[in-house]
Amino acid sequence: MTTDIGTTVTSLPDDGSHLASPSWLIPAYLVVAITGVIGNSLVIIILVSVREMRSTATNLLILHQSVIDLTSAVLMLVVLFSEAILAADYIMPMSACRVWFSRYPVWSCFMVSTINLMALTLERYHAILRPLHHRTVCSPGRVIKFFPFCWVAGFVLLSYLIVMSDVYYGRYCLLARFEGQGVQQVIGVLTVIFFYLIPLSVMVFTYSSILREVKRKWRMTSPENDNQNPRAETGTQLRLEKNILKVLALVVVVYAICWSPNQILYLYFSLGGHLDFAGHFYHWTVVMVTCNMSINPIVYALKYHQFRDGFVKVFCRQGCRASVNVSDVSE
Repeated sequence: MTTDIGTTVTSLPDDGSHLASPSWLIPAYLVVAITGVIGNSLVIIILVSVREMRSTATNLLILHQSVIDLTSAVLMLVVLFSEAILAADYIMPMSACRVWFSRYPVWSCFMVSTINLMALTLERYHAILRPLHHRTVCSPGRVIKFFPFCWVAGFVLLSYLIVMSDVYYGRYCLLARFEGQGVQQVIGVLTVIFFYLIPLSVMVFTYSSILREVKRKWRMTSPENDNQNPRAETGTQLRLEKNILKVLALVVVVYAICWSPNQILYLYFSLGGHLDFAGHFYHWTVVMVTCNMSINPIVYALKYHQFRDGFVKVFCRQGCRASVNVSDVSE
């Protein structure tokens, strides 16, 4: 009953029949949302159950990321259900359109997720390049106090959806184009900048700096440098550090892949380009965005050694925990 972010109302047929979603869209959303609920719930259970995993700022931010993505997935399911049960003669109130059927809560959670992902990146930056500063700025207590800011900022930045959404044909909640092309361009460009360009630029620059520092530390721990630098970090510590970096860098790559098609299309539209927002390709780009909330748990399961060990500790019987302790030492 509602279209995705970016749908316009220019030259619409009188019956609104063109607003019908492709037959594959709702099943695709359901698969993504259910996967997100299961995967992120699993991550939360493991991080909460294994005490030592809650003692670091990195894992607290990963836990928060999973809470955000779980919330997004649940909201997506509720939105889909609420749209499905609407009667054929339902007349949508303006308030319901702007606050709920515009999917404002879902897209706001996506923004919260983006902010938290940037925080994860910056936390790793301080841990690797400014370790003394990291102990003060990125303590677990300070990280937890940062979480409310993420939520407030995400919902405030996306509040323009409430203003821009409107009801058409009595039951369709659409994001309308502004009368002035200049205003539309400003809104579109700012959306792409805050949602995509700034977060991606920060994460790419930060991880590039971290990579250079990790390579330098790795060279310092090589056998020929052992006598010259006895205080260098051990190879085991660096391997653990590199594993976390690889996992989080992969999360950033997933973010870029999921968000790039939709944001490029939306920027093209905002600058005056013609785009069929009811077409299959556009809907596919939005599904890609929603996939971002479901893929991270898969990344953790495949690549994050500490998460895999935590999974075994939580879900295996006592007999297999000895092998976990061995792997903790050897990783």
